[in-house]
Amino acid sequence: MNMRKIGLCSISTNHRAKEHIARASAIIESIGIECFSFFVDERCDENADIVVALGGDGTILRSKKYAKQHGVPVLGVNIGRIGFLSECGIEELGQAINKIQNDAHTVEHNMMLTCTMHDGTKTECTNDFIIYKSRLGSIANFEIMIGGSSYGTVFGDGLVVCTPLGSTGYSLSAGGSIISTSVSAIGVTPICSHSLGARHLIAPAQTDIPIIVNMLSEGILSNDGCEEFKLHIGDSLVITPSNSCFDLIRFKSRNLYNIVRSKLI
Repeated sequence: MNMRKIGLCSISTNHRAKEHIARASAIIESIGIECFSFFVDERCDENADIVVALGGDGTILRSKKYAKQHGVPVLGVNIGRIGFLSECGIEELGQAINKIQNDAHTVEHNMMLTCTMHDGTKTECTNDFIIYKSRLGSIANFEIMIGGSSYGTVFGDGLVVCTPLGSTGYSLSAGGSIISTSVSAIGVTPICSHSLGARHLIAPAQTDIPIIVNMLSEGILSNDGCEEFKLHIGDSLVITPSNSCFDLIRFKSRNLYNIVRSKLI
């Protein structure tokens, strides 16, 4: 890939983040490539050949806004705690850029999900949608349909509906399965379910998942932890595969299970 300009994305404006941006800029410019920086909540119209997301998984996920707008892949550089989605550390950034220039990389196309709310509002996620009650002492119930068939009603605190990429996030903590990114599937995981028969399930990626939310008070829909939408009693949601995908730069075959073992066990 003949790169002329790289965008550096960071989630914070604090002093430490600025130090990482300065260090990454120096590395990239020493290779002879122009770069610019922006923060995830800023609108940036400057064009880049790739985005380098400096931070943890949250930064990488939130860089999707720019990446989708400009149709470019993201290289995750881990400065966070776990870094499931990242491909290298900042000390390896120079080697990573050289590999991309020499086409010694692949682009992993990760599925995304779209949620259409009762009023027609649509939002997308790369990792997961989290549907949660807003009152601590109450119980919500969710009527779930999968592929035109009723899965039944789940009672509990909430639901996580995730992509394979997001299966190692909140879904995993709530008892969900790890889904390989090579599999086209959607995970549905109850959170603290009061229905003993309700367990995590995996649906084909081509499936539509309508959900009717019944709560004693307002609830919340979150997409990747980036945005929140209020839900009311009886609101309906339909979660479907998105037409978009989230492109991540990879340098070698990733063994997801080795990563999970090294990061979490």
